[in-house]
Amino acid sequence: MERAFYSEAMFDQQADQIESALTRLALPARVDGGVVRENHVRYHLTPAVGTQPLEVVELAEDVAQEIGVKDVRVLREAGELAIEVPLERASGLGLLPLVHALPRMQPLSAVVGMSRSGQPLLLELEQTASWHVLIRAGAGMGKSELLRTLSTSLALASRPAQVGFLGIDLSGRELTHLDSLPHTLTDVATNAEYAEELLQWLVEEMERRMRAGIYLPHLVLFVDDMDRLRDRLGAKLDQLLESILVDGPRSAIHLFAAAREAVAGRGLLARASTSAAWIEGYTEERRGSFHIRCGAESVQADAAWMSASELDSAVRLVRSGLR
Repeated sequence: MERAFYSEAMFDQQADQIESALTRLALPARVDGGVVRENHVRYHLTPAVGTQPLEVVELAEDVAQEIGVKDVRVLREAGELAIEVPLERASGLGLLPLVHALPRMQPLSAVVGMSRSGQPLLLELEQTASWHVLIRAGAGMGKSELLRTLSTSLALASRPAQVGFLGIDLSGRELTHLDSLPHTLTDVATNAEYAEELLQWLVEEMERRMRAGIYLPHLVLFVDDMDRLRDRLGAKLDQLLESILVDGPRSAIHLFAAAREAVAGRGLLARASTSAAWIEGYTEERRGSFHIRCGAESVQADAAWMSASELDSAVRLVRSGLR
């Protein structure tokens, strides 16, 4: 799950943030590279003409606030100026810079974000422990955004011949980007009747695949706000999900679902215990921070995000066929 290298994209983005912050504070300086330490990154600064190093030191708290971290240290050593930023900060990392920094994303892999130690996190769909992805977090903690990150990065890494998408989103807001991706097989379901029809079709397709020995393309069902869907479908939903969770690995069908409460009934959770990556929000004070359990691995991570314009750029990349 965890790729053991530091992302240059994260550091490049943070260096740009530092330069922009100093410019806004009327203390322009250039960031000339950085060095990764055990728990921080040290960036070397070259102040512009008129920028006094002592002023940068005095405004360290303002710099930290500008770039979105709790604190930074500004150092003057041997006539040189440097700024140290805690390494665990990764929640500001955009998805596209992270994808571009990876040597090569393998097909059927999806980006989660960065671990608190600064290592990119990916889920590989063909691995048993991450066949399904079940997300549970409180309101406003970023679970819908994480579904967008997972689906978009999966589309960037894989061709439509390798993976197809289906979507259920009764809010009609969070998974609209799926309708723009060539991987998506049909319209995202935004009402309970169509959602039930889509689930019924998927279960029938799963049974057909098992009879015929068909395994391509993989199919991923993305479901946002499972709580609302359960309120509308009740026990029928658990019955349909049970088939997908249990037989999905034998038919190349995956469930990526997000909910405020339990993603599925207690019995269903036990059924999926060995074939699902569990992602849970672990602090309401840090939006987009999750605790991830995948097989024997367990890690805390910050999800990679996309602004609306970045999402548009990512969709254009997918549609252009860039992998």
